[in-house]
Amino acid sequence: MLSIQIKYIFVSVVMMITTIVIEAQTSYIQVVSEPGISVFLDGEFKKTTNSEMGGLIIENVSPGLHTIRVIKDGFSPQEERLNIKQGEVYTYKVKSFAPKITISQEGNVSHQNVELKVGKLKIQSVPVSITISLPSLGLRDQKTIDEWIAYDIPEGEYDAIFIWNNKEIKDRIRIGDNQLTSLFVNMIEGKIDDRSPDYTHNESGTFIDPRDGFTYKTVTINDQTWMSQNLNFYNKDGIYKSFISCYDNDQSNCQKYGKLYDWYYAMKSCPTGWHLPSNEEWNTLITSLGGNDVAGSKLKSVTGWNDSKSNVLENPRVDDNNQSGFSALPAGLKKNFQGNSFYMGSGDKSNYGVWWSSSTGNVEKREIHISYLMTDYFKEIKQDDNDDYCQLSVRCIKDK
Repeated sequence: MLSIQIKYIFVSVVMMITTIVIEAQTSYIQVVSEPGISVFLDGEFKKTTNSEMGGLIIENVSPGLHTIRVIKDGFSPQEERLNIKQGEVYTYKVKSFAPKITISQEGNVSHQNVELKVGKLKIQSVPVSITISLPSLGLRDQKTIDEWIAYDIPEGEYDAIFIWNNKEIKDRIRIGDNQLTSLFVNMIEGKIDDRSPDYTHNESGTFIDPRDGFTYKTVTINDQTWMSQNLNFYNKDGIYKSFISCYDNDQSNCQKYGKLYDWYYAMKSCPTGWHLPSNEEWNTLITSLGGNDVAGSKLKSVTGWNDSKSNVLENPRVDDNNQSGFSALPAGLKKNFQGNSFYMGSGDKSNYGVWWSSSTGNVEKREIHISYLMTDYFKEIKQDDNDDYCQLSVRCIKDK
């Protein structure tokens, strides 16, 4: 009888030790935050933080590298790579959220919204895994893949520190409005190469539309001068109201993306001294930027193209660099069928833009109007065609 009891006690102790070992192998992430913050781990929604727990606890986390992303409505999301050890309870404290800043300006003759001037920073390095720090922005991150990209950095100069194997390299970097700053950091040789695109061949300016006082940025690319914003003019007499719209029928979208016009109104919408570009003029621009296969990335704004999916770890993006200064943004398009309207895109932002040309063609004995299409995740610009009742974006080119 005593022998049976001893065996029973021995088995119980073994089971208890096994349980302790198994539990010791389980890792946790304790998120410390204000309530109401949405937490994602490796792209999967976990929970929303609450006041009772002072955040939340993510259970059963496997050891290794994980990406945590926290989102607060109305603010820029935060994202960080975590290296979780076996059996560890990792405490992750959510930093203060940076607000999305929009500036409004008013004058006697115009009213337009102006967004914060921001650019993009790309870092490549040898070795691949280094620590990147921009102290004045409160940014410190571990680079673990070939291309590390930070979006929406305010225009200005910043001290940057690159760290590897207890070795530091310091540099002063410049972020330009709607431009890409690209650096190659060689930690082994202790030097940094600036591989940013050359923007010096373009000349920027402004044009005030005398019809409504709206100020447009302009850019001269080789011998062509373009507006570097989509047209936002509307004839207030209301005659053409049904042929002009804003993306998703939201007037605030017109301030950023410009208006969408049917082809006939697009033909007469540019101010005196400017006109809707022809197919030949579009091709001249595209050819000067290396052709259809690569020109899209040189025409697109470095921000504004589906930024919610800008995480290079999960959704690698095309290197939009706006080398031309054209600053194309995705306003989508509107189509009308038997009185019904729909917009190409989703949510508050489309993922592509379409621009009219003044040229026409024929497809299967049907007249079409030539347009040009750019999409997120692709560097091409493609020739497209649309019926005259479709509503697309307009870029005006200056008369010669």
